[in-house]
Amino acid sequence: VSSLQDKVVEQESLIAALQHELEHNMQSLMNATLLLEGTTEDGETAESLAADLKLLHADKSNVLDALLDRETSIAHLEAEIIRLQMDNDLLRSDQGQHVVSGPDLIALTSDLEAKKNSCDCAGDRTPECQKRTK
Repeated sequence: VSSLQDKVVEQESLIAALQHELEHNMQSLMNATLLLEGTTEDGETAESLAADLKLLHADKSNVLDALLDRETSIAHLEAEIIRLQMDNDLLRSDQGQHVVSGPDLIALTSDLEAKKNSCDCAGDRTPECQKRTK
C-alpha cells in the first residue's frame, strides 16, 4: 500500500509538472499565434496592414497610369503645336514672306524704324522715299 501511495504521489507530481509545462507551451503557442497574426501595439493586424498596402499599391498604379496618360496627351499637344508652326511657316514661305522670329525680328523691326525715322525726303513723294516710309 505504501509503495502504491508513493507511486500515486510520484504520478501526481509528474502530472503537476506536465500541467505546468502544458500551460507554458500553451502560452508560447498563444504568443506565437499573435505574432503570426501580426497584432501590433495599437491592435491592427498584419492582415489589415497588408490590405492597406495592397490598396496603396493599386492607388500608386492608378496614379502612374493617369500620369502616363497626361504625359502622352502633352506629347501629342506639343507635336500638334510643332506641326501647326511648320504649317504656318510653310504658308508664309509660299506667300513669299520671310519668317523671322525672336531676336532677329526685334533687330529687323529696330532697323526698319530707324530707316523710317531717318528719311530725309522732307515730304518728298518720290517712290524711293515712299518705300522707306512704309
